[in-house]
Amino acid sequence: TLVKSRQVGWPAEMPSRKERRKRTAKRKEAQRISAEQAKLSKYERVVHKFLEGEYSRLHVVVALEDEADTITESLTALHDAIGDLILDNEPGVATAQESKDLCMRILEELTGKDAEELEKDEKANENKENKEDEEEEDAEEDYASNYDADFTEEEIKAIEKMKKEERAKAKDGCTMCSRLMPLTWHHLIPKTTHRKMSRNYSYKEMATRGIWVCRPCHSAIHRTHDNMELAEHFNTVEALEECPTLQKWVKYAAKQRPTTVQGKHAKLRYKK
Repeated sequence: TLVKSRQVGWPAEMPSRKERRKRTAKRKEAQRISAEQAKLSKYERVVHKFLEGEYSRLHVVVALEDEADTITESLTALHDAIGDLILDNEPGVATAQESKDLCMRILEELTGKDAEELEKDEKANENKENKEDEEEEDAEEDYASNYDADFTEEEIKAIEKMKKEERAKAKDGCTMCSRLMPLTWHHLIPKTTHRKMSRNYSYKEMATRGIWVCRPCHSAIHRTHDNMELAEHFNTVEALEECPTLQKWVKYAAKQRPTTVQGKHAKLRYKK
Protein backbone atom coordinates (compact mmCIF):
# COMPACT_ATOMS: atom_id res chain seq x y z
CA THR A 1 0.00 0.00 0.00
CA LEU A 2 1.34 3.43 -0.96
CA VAL A 3 0.82 6.55 1.17
CA LYS A 4 1.24 10.21 0.20
CA SER A 5 4.25 12.00 1.60
CA ARG A 6 3.60 15.23 3.51
CA GLN A 7 7.20 16.45 3.40
CA VAL A 8 8.41 18.87 0.78
CA GLY A 9 10.89 17.41 -1.70
CA TRP A 10 9.84 13.79 -1.16
CA PRO A 11 8.25 11.72 -3.93
CA ALA A 12 4.55 12.18 -4.30
CA GLU A 13 4.03 8.57 -3.15
CA MET A 14 6.22 6.11 -1.23
CA PRO A 15 5.91 2.51 0.10
CA SER A 16 4.52 1.99 3.54
CA ARG A 17 6.83 1.05 6.40
CA LYS A 18 5.58 -2.56 6.27
CA GLU A 19 6.34 -2.78 2.56
CA ARG A 20 9.83 -1.33 3.07
CA ARG A 21 10.57 -3.91 5.78
CA LYS A 22 9.49 -6.71 3.45
CA ARG A 23 11.78 -5.43 0.69
CA THR A 24 14.73 -5.10 3.11
CA ALA A 25 14.20 -8.62 4.46
CA LYS A 26 13.96 -10.02 0.91
CA ARG A 27 17.17 -8.23 -0.11
CA LYS A 28 19.06 -9.54 2.95
CA GLU A 29 17.84 -13.07 2.30
CA ALA A 30 19.03 -12.84 -1.32
CA GLN A 31 22.44 -11.60 -0.10
CA ARG A 32 22.65 -14.46 2.41
CA ILE A 33 21.84 -17.06 -0.24
CA SER A 34 24.34 -15.48 -2.62
CA ALA A 35 27.05 -15.61 0.05
CA GLU A 36 26.30 -19.27 0.77
CA GLN A 37 26.38 -20.10 -2.94
CA ALA A 38 29.77 -18.40 -3.28
CA LYS A 39 31.19 -20.81 -0.69
CA LEU A 40 30.03 -23.87 -2.65
CA SER A 41 32.16 -25.62 -5.26
CA LYS A 42 30.98 -25.88 -8.86
CA TYR A 43 29.80 -29.44 -8.24
CA GLU A 44 27.99 -28.54 -5.01
CA ARG A 45 26.08 -25.75 -6.78
CA VAL A 46 25.02 -28.10 -9.59
CA VAL A 47 24.03 -30.90 -7.22
CA HIS A 48 22.00 -28.55 -4.98
CA LYS A 49 20.23 -27.26 -8.08
CA PHE A 50 19.11 -30.68 -9.32
CA LEU A 51 19.04 -33.06 -6.33
CA GLU A 52 16.86 -33.03 -3.22
CA GLY A 53 18.01 -35.98 -1.12
CA GLU A 54 20.67 -35.04 1.46
CA TYR A 55 22.37 -38.45 1.17
CA SER A 56 22.48 -38.37 -2.62
CA ARG A 57 23.73 -34.75 -2.64
CA LEU A 58 26.67 -35.56 -0.38
CA HIS A 59 27.76 -38.73 -2.16
CA VAL A 60 27.21 -37.43 -5.69
CA VAL A 61 29.40 -34.38 -4.94
CA VAL A 62 32.18 -36.69 -3.70
CA ALA A 63 31.85 -38.87 -6.83
CA LEU A 64 31.95 -35.84 -9.14
CA GLU A 65 35.02 -34.38 -7.43
CA ASP A 66 36.82 -37.75 -7.53
CA GLU A 67 36.16 -38.20 -11.26
CA ALA A 68 36.50 -34.54 -12.29
CA ASP A 69 38.69 -35.38 -15.32
CA THR A 70 36.41 -38.14 -16.60
CA ILE A 71 32.77 -37.40 -15.89
CA THR A 72 32.29 -34.57 -18.38
CA GLU A 73 33.64 -36.61 -21.31
CA SER A 74 30.29 -38.24 -22.00
CA LEU A 75 26.86 -38.99 -20.60
CA THR A 76 27.89 -42.63 -20.29
CA ALA A 77 30.88 -41.73 -18.10
CA LEU A 78 28.77 -39.49 -15.86
CA HIS A 79 25.94 -42.02 -15.58
CA ASP A 80 28.40 -44.81 -14.75
CA ALA A 81 29.85 -42.65 -11.96
CA ILE A 82 26.66 -41.39 -10.28
CA GLY A 83 23.67 -43.14 -11.92
CA ASP A 84 23.27 -45.81 -9.23
CA LEU A 85 23.69 -43.26 -6.42
CA ILE A 86 20.87 -41.18 -7.86
CA LEU A 87 18.63 -44.19 -8.51
CA ASP A 88 19.10 -45.59 -5.00
CA ASN A 89 18.93 -42.39 -2.96
CA GLU A 90 17.23 -39.54 -4.83
CA PRO A 91 13.51 -39.05 -4.05
CA GLY A 92 11.33 -39.21 -7.14
CA VAL A 93 13.82 -41.19 -9.24
CA ALA A 94 12.47 -44.71 -9.69
CA THR A 95 13.87 -45.96 -13.01
CA ALA A 96 17.23 -46.13 -14.76
CA GLN A 97 15.89 -43.84 -17.50
CA GLU A 98 14.88 -41.17 -14.97
CA SER A 99 18.37 -41.42 -13.47
CA LYS A 100 19.92 -41.02 -16.92
CA ASP A 101 17.70 -38.02 -17.72
CA LEU A 102 18.78 -36.34 -14.47
CA CYS A 103 22.42 -37.06 -15.33
CA MET A 104 21.86 -35.39 -18.69
CA ARG A 105 20.60 -32.20 -17.01
CA ILE A 106 23.59 -32.23 -14.64
CA LEU A 107 25.96 -32.71 -17.58
CA GLU A 108 24.32 -29.85 -19.49
CA GLU A 109 24.87 -27.59 -16.48
CA LEU A 110 28.51 -28.69 -16.05
CA THR A 111 29.48 -28.34 -19.71
CA GLY A 112 27.19 -25.51 -20.87
CA LYS A 113 26.07 -27.64 -23.81
CA ASP A 114 22.56 -28.80 -24.70
CA ALA A 115 21.48 -32.43 -25.05
CA GLU A 116 21.87 -32.47 -28.83
CA GLU A 117 25.46 -31.22 -28.67
CA LEU A 118 26.34 -33.73 -25.96
CA GLU A 119 24.88 -36.63 -27.96
CA LYS A 120 26.90 -35.58 -31.01
CA ASP A 121 30.09 -35.35 -28.93
CA GLU A 122 29.50 -38.77 -27.39
CA LYS A 123 28.86 -40.37 -30.76
CA ALA A 124 31.98 -38.71 -32.22
CA ASN A 125 34.12 -39.95 -29.31
CA GLU A 126 32.73 -43.46 -29.67
CA ASN A 127 33.42 -43.49 -33.42
CA LYS A 128 36.94 -42.17 -32.83
CA GLU A 129 37.71 -44.86 -30.25
CA ASN A 130 36.31 -47.61 -32.50
CA LYS A 131 38.39 -46.34 -35.42
CA GLU A 132 41.57 -46.23 -33.30
CA ASP A 133 40.91 -49.76 -32.06
CA GLU A 134 40.35 -50.99 -35.61
CA GLU A 135 43.54 -49.33 -36.88
CA GLU A 136 45.53 -50.78 -33.99
CA GLU A 137 44.17 -54.29 -34.56
CA ASP A 138 44.67 -54.05 -38.32
CA ALA A 139 48.30 -52.99 -37.81
CA GLU A 140 48.91 -55.88 -35.44
CA GLU A 141 47.22 -58.35 -37.79
CA ASP A 142 49.35 -57.15 -40.74
CA TYR A 143 52.50 -57.54 -38.72
CA ALA A 144 51.40 -60.80 -37.10
CA SER A 145 51.01 -62.44 -40.53
CA ASN A 146 54.81 -62.40 -40.82
CA TYR A 147 55.58 -62.43 -37.10
CA ASP A 148 55.73 -66.19 -36.56
CA ALA A 149 58.60 -66.42 -39.06
CA ASP A 150 60.84 -64.93 -36.37
CA PHE A 151 60.40 -68.02 -34.17
CA THR A 152 60.88 -71.75 -34.39
CA GLU A 153 57.94 -74.04 -33.75
CA GLU A 154 59.34 -74.90 -30.30
CA GLU A 155 59.66 -71.21 -29.40
CA ILE A 156 56.07 -70.53 -30.44
CA LYS A 157 54.86 -73.37 -28.22
CA ALA A 158 56.95 -72.01 -25.32
CA ILE A 159 55.48 -68.53 -25.81
CA GLU A 160 51.91 -69.87 -25.84
CA LYS A 161 52.65 -71.93 -22.72
CA MET A 162 54.02 -68.85 -20.95
CA LYS A 163 50.93 -66.82 -21.88
CA LYS A 164 48.67 -69.54 -20.47
CA GLU A 165 50.65 -69.48 -17.23
CA GLU A 166 50.31 -65.69 -17.04
CA ARG A 167 46.59 -66.04 -17.73
CA ALA A 168 46.29 -68.46 -14.80
CA LYS A 169 48.02 -65.92 -12.55
CA ALA A 170 45.46 -63.31 -13.64
CA LYS A 171 42.51 -65.30 -12.27
CA ASP A 172 42.09 -62.60 -9.62
CA GLY A 173 41.17 -60.12 -12.37
CA CYS A 174 42.60 -57.41 -14.60
CA THR A 175 46.21 -56.51 -13.78
CA MET A 176 45.35 -52.80 -13.85
CA CYS A 177 41.87 -52.39 -12.31
CA SER A 178 41.50 -55.84 -10.64
CA ARG A 179 37.98 -56.35 -12.01
CA LEU A 180 36.90 -59.91 -12.87
CA MET A 181 36.32 -59.56 -16.60
CA PRO A 182 37.27 -61.20 -19.91
CA LEU A 183 40.99 -60.46 -20.38
CA THR A 184 43.16 -59.53 -23.35
CA TRP A 185 46.95 -59.84 -23.71
CA HIS A 186 48.75 -56.51 -23.72
CA HIS A 187 52.26 -56.61 -25.17
CA LEU A 188 54.30 -54.30 -22.94
CA ILE A 189 56.46 -53.82 -26.03
CA PRO A 190 53.84 -53.56 -28.82
CA LYS A 191 54.31 -55.90 -31.78
CA THR A 192 54.53 -53.08 -34.28
CA THR A 193 57.71 -51.82 -32.56
CA HIS A 194 59.55 -55.16 -32.33
CA ARG A 195 61.69 -54.55 -35.42
CA LYS A 196 62.97 -51.25 -34.03
CA MET A 197 63.26 -52.48 -30.45
CA SER A 198 65.12 -55.65 -31.43
CA ARG A 199 68.40 -53.79 -30.91
CA ASN A 200 67.59 -53.68 -27.18
CA TYR A 201 65.58 -56.86 -26.61
CA SER A 202 65.41 -60.34 -28.05
CA TYR A 203 62.29 -61.26 -29.99
CA LYS A 204 61.47 -63.95 -27.47
CA GLU A 205 61.66 -61.49 -24.58
CA MET A 206 59.43 -58.97 -26.39
CA ALA A 207 56.92 -61.69 -27.27
CA THR A 208 56.68 -62.94 -23.71
CA ARG A 209 56.72 -59.57 -21.94
CA GLY A 210 53.08 -58.70 -21.37
CA ILE A 211 50.13 -58.57 -18.99
CA TRP A 212 46.52 -59.69 -19.02
CA VAL A 213 44.15 -56.73 -18.82
CA CYS A 214 40.46 -56.10 -19.46
CA ARG A 215 39.43 -54.52 -22.76
CA PRO A 216 38.61 -51.07 -21.27
CA CYS A 217 42.03 -50.87 -19.57
CA HIS A 218 43.74 -52.15 -22.73
CA SER A 219 42.09 -49.40 -24.76
CA ALA A 220 42.96 -46.79 -22.12
CA ILE A 221 46.65 -47.76 -22.28
CA HIS A 222 46.81 -47.36 -26.06
CA ARG A 223 44.67 -44.22 -25.95
CA THR A 224 47.08 -42.60 -23.49
CA HIS A 225 50.38 -43.44 -25.22
CA ASP A 226 51.36 -44.37 -28.77
CA ASN A 227 53.16 -47.66 -29.43
CA MET A 228 56.69 -46.22 -29.43
CA GLU A 229 56.10 -44.44 -26.11
CA LEU A 230 54.84 -47.69 -24.64
CA ALA A 231 57.82 -49.62 -26.01
CA GLU A 232 60.45 -47.15 -24.83
CA HIS A 233 59.06 -45.72 -21.60
CA PHE A 234 56.11 -47.82 -20.39
CA ASN A 235 57.28 -51.39 -21.01
CA THR A 236 56.80 -52.59 -17.42
CA VAL A 237 53.77 -52.87 -15.16
CA GLU A 238 55.42 -50.50 -12.68
CA ALA A 239 55.90 -47.82 -15.36
CA LEU A 240 52.25 -48.07 -16.41
CA GLU A 241 51.08 -47.82 -12.80
CA GLU A 242 53.18 -44.66 -12.29
CA CYS A 243 51.60 -42.85 -15.26
CA PRO A 244 49.33 -40.09 -13.77
CA THR A 245 46.75 -40.37 -16.56
CA LEU A 246 46.46 -44.14 -16.19
CA GLN A 247 46.34 -43.78 -12.40
CA LYS A 248 43.21 -41.65 -12.77
CA TRP A 249 41.74 -44.12 -15.27
CA VAL A 250 42.38 -47.14 -13.01
CA LYS A 251 40.85 -45.35 -10.02
CA TYR A 252 37.76 -44.65 -12.12
CA ALA A 253 37.59 -48.10 -13.78
CA ALA A 254 37.94 -49.99 -10.50
CA LYS A 255 34.63 -48.47 -9.33
CA GLN A 256 32.72 -49.55 -12.43
CA ARG A 257 30.73 -52.74 -12.73
CA PRO A 258 32.47 -55.57 -14.61
CA THR A 259 31.27 -56.38 -18.12
CA THR A 260 30.55 -59.90 -19.28
CA VAL A 261 31.54 -59.41 -22.93
CA GLN A 262 34.81 -58.85 -24.69
CA GLY A 263 35.90 -57.00 -27.82
CA LYS A 264 36.29 -53.56 -29.30
CA HIS A 265 32.57 -53.11 -29.98
CA ALA A 266 31.43 -54.42 -26.57
CA LYS A 267 29.19 -52.12 -24.56
CA LEU A 268 28.81 -52.27 -20.80
CA ARG A 269 26.55 -55.21 -20.09
CA TYR A 270 26.30 -55.55 -16.37
CA LYS A 271 26.24 -58.81 -14.47
CA LYS A 272 22.89 -59.49 -12.84
